[in-house]
Amino acid sequence: MDIEEFKEVSKPFYGETYQVLVKKQMDYGPFNIARSPGGPLNGLRVRMHDKLARINHLIDSGATPENESLRDSFLDLANYSRPDNEYFLWDRFNSLLTMLPWSKNQEK
Repeated sequence: MDIEEFKEVSKPFYGETYQVLVKKQMDYGPFNIARSPGGPLNGLRVRMHDKLARINHLIDSGATPENESLRDSFLDLANYSRPDNEYFLWDRFNSLLTMLPWSKNQEK
């Protein structure tokens, strides 16, 4: 497979991950990871660990998924791995908030 063919084959997958990301964001809301116990980065780690544990269990045991396909779990894991995920977006949002004139944490 050459790079052009790879690009074409990859496009639908990334379009689908985007659709899943938006749908889940609508269900969970904007603070799902940002306000996780232990902080947003810990929340992201826990979600990634849980997805990977689920994937490993289904593959190792040969079990049939009951609620979510193995492919759906991989899509979720891909979204948790995105560099623009909610944790980093929230971090950027907080940085912008500190620049507002009425912010108590305004950077000097």
